[in-house]
Amino acid sequence: MFKVNYAKDRLFQIDILRAISMLWIVGYWHLFNYTEAFSYYDNNLTKFVTYVALGLFVFISGYLIGVKEEFRTVEQVKKFLVKKIFRIYPLYAVALLITSYRGPDSSDTIVKGLGLISMFWKPAPLTFWFISMIINFYLFSIFWLQFLLKTKKINQFKHYLLVNNTSPLKI
Repeated sequence: MFKVNYAKDRLFQIDILRAISMLWIVGYWHLFNYTEAFSYYDNNLTKFVTYVALGLFVFISGYLIGVKEEFRTVEQVKKFLVKKIFRIYPLYAVALLITSYRGPDSSDTIVKGLGLISMFWKPAPLTFWFISMIINFYLFSIFWLQFLLKTKKINQFKHYLLVNNTSPLKI
């Protein structure tokens, strides 16, 4: 349906926004979770910027998946998502188990993280909550894309995603 040669049609503005979001989340917000030396970083402005950066990063990542991947059938959706989940989850589980030995999270939090329910039943693992969220988004998207493909609404949905004629999405 739509496929883009990403290297040729790459939008560097999107790459810059994603990089800035990632640097803010990891380089500023995340690292301060491990120290109490800089209490001034936790204020309403930095929380707002963090929420914007997180939302922007997730939105851009999802957009780029839609640009790079072609989903015409339910089987293509399942194949893509199974590949993604099996690439991410094993490393996530190993990292959770390793950090559970001396990390800041309780064993209850680690179990919730391994079960991918920590995003719905707090607390989430301090460092790895984002991975749990992404895997849950992938799992939800299986059902959403299946619905759109089965009801033949995928083209209408793509139409709503296209903001203007300069979009790199080709239908």
